[in-house]
Amino acid sequence: MRIQTLNQLLSRLHSRGDAAFPVTSRWLVREPSPWQPPAVDVRATMPILPSMSLMAAAESLVIELAPTATPAPISLGRADANDVVINDGTLSKHHLQFLPDDSTWTVADLDSYNGTFLDGVRLTPTRPHTLHDSALLRAGNLELTFHDTAGLLSRLRTTEGRPRGTSASVPR
Repeated sequence: MRIQTLNQLLSRLHSRGDAAFPVTSRWLVREPSPWQPPAVDVRATMPILPSMSLMAAAESLVIELAPTATPAPISLGRADANDVVINDGTLSKHHLQFLPDDSTWTVADLDSYNGTFLDGVRLTPTRPHTLHDSALLRAGNLELTFHDTAGLLSRLRTTEGRPRGTSASVPR
C-alpha cells in the first residue's frame, strides 16, 4: 500500500505514461473534506512521509491498493492498529475495511458510530459491498473515491486530478 498526492501521480503520468500505473491496482482518493479534531485524549496519528512534506493544503491523497500474494483486508479508522490511520473525530477507532475479492474490492462498515455510505446509501454493518469505478464513499467527514486504474487515468487526464464537481479545462 502506497500513499501519494494526486499531484505526484499527475507528474508520474506526464513523465512515464500509462505504463507507470499497474492495471491490477485499485486506487482510493481521499478528497479534500472538513476535518473534525478528535477527542482530547487521542494523539495525531496520520504519518507525514518525506514525499508529502511540501503537500499543499487540502490536497487529495491517493492510496494505492495493490494486489499481494496473500490477500488481506485493509482497515481504516482512528486507532493505531488500522492499516490506514486518519486522525478525524468523525471516524470510529475501527471504522471500515476494504477486502480484496478476486478481481475487485469490497468495503464493509465495522459497526461504526457515524456509519459508512456508498454512493449515498448507508452500508449494513459488517456486510461486504462491492466497489465499482468512481464509487463514492463517506465515512464521517472523510470522503473517498474508489477507482480502477482506467478510471484513475481518466480522472488524471480530464480534470488534472481535481475533486469531483470542480471545473477544469481538458489538457491537450
